[in-house]
Amino acid sequence: PDAGALFACARGAGSWSASLWDEAAPLTRVRVDGASPVAQARVMESYESRHSDHSFAGRVRSAAGITAPSLRLDSQAKYGLLSRGDASVFMRFPPASYREKIWDHAAGALMVEEAGGRVSDAAGAPLDFSLGRWLDSMVGGIVAAPPQVHASVVKAIREAGQAGGGGYGFTGSHLREVGRRAVLVSWLRLRWWASWGCQRAWRSLQS
Repeated sequence: PDAGALFACARGAGSWSASLWDEAAPLTRVRVDGASPVAQARVMESYESRHSDHSFAGRVRSAAGITAPSLRLDSQAKYGLLSRGDASVFMRFPPASYREKIWDHAAGALMVEEAGGRVSDAAGAPLDFSLGRWLDSMVGGIVAAPPQVHASVVKAIREAGQAGGGGYGFTGSHLREVGRRAVLVSWLRLRWWASWGCQRAWRSLQS
């Protein structure tokens, strides 16, 4: 069937794609769509409303001047479509109680970055995949897009939040939740290192 794609990427080596069904198909280097203006951007978001606030995403599109409806789908296929220019923006705004897992975004984020795009949280800060299995330092959500479009979308997020009353992703309750998680991650790290250090010292005494 003429459907399906295989994606591959490596840090510093670019992003590549090939047909999933044609074993002889060569890998083709892919790039994000850096030419389309923001108003003509095709936005992708999570299909499940419990994974992302569709209403807020609509306000962000309006603030950015984007008129086309969102394409809703799940999985990291969104990163693949963005990396080869089939869409221009991926936005995701989960509730503050939802914990993003690194394996849901790490490969896709690298795919987009190696294709020339930018991936960040809703505040514009890079995603930190070094804190264990959770993206607990993430503020507000995830935005992926070509660089010039990315800057406009982050600006629209701030405007949409202010218009909605309080700034989505930047409210005191959300920041307190992010801070609580960061403290928890630090405490777990300290506890692990302390346990490891005690075990090593005990083995040294036994030898």
